[in-house]
Amino acid sequence: MVGKNTNPEDRRLLRRYPAAELRASLRVKKTLFNESWVEVQPLDYNKQGIAIDTPTELQPEEDVMVALELVMDMGSIQIEKLAGVVRYVRPIGSQFRYGIEFDFQGPRFMRSPEIEAQLARIETLLQRSLNVQDRIRSQKGLSMR
Repeated sequence: MVGKNTNPEDRRLLRRYPAAELRASLRVKKTLFNESWVEVQPLDYNKQGIAIDTPTELQPEEDVMVALELVMDMGSIQIEKLAGVVRYVRPIGSQFRYGIEFDFQGPRFMRSPEIEAQLARIETLLQRSLNVQDRIRSQKGLSMR
């Protein structure tokens, strides 16, 4: 059976995936030597970039730093800083929606294979979590008929 666990002690019919929640922060420079990190609302994500909502004003093509944390039942994956470039800006009420592309040609730390591996792992885990949610929704829809 596809997805069946191979451990004979485990009687689950389908493999379980961890529930996941993505959190993001944006580095905001206040003055030349003063900066802080503010939480932003991640909207979508892939290993190449992220879309966020925040009241913080940024400009197209502005260089930014983003921190990510994927919180799961069994722990978390954290990336403390990712260099990115603002690729699009759209005002949404009192906030702004930004598309940020990760800059793998920018700062040296972004060229690390470990960074790319962590970003890919986050993408995979988020996809699995979404697949489980979709499966649960479709099963609920079938049982309600």
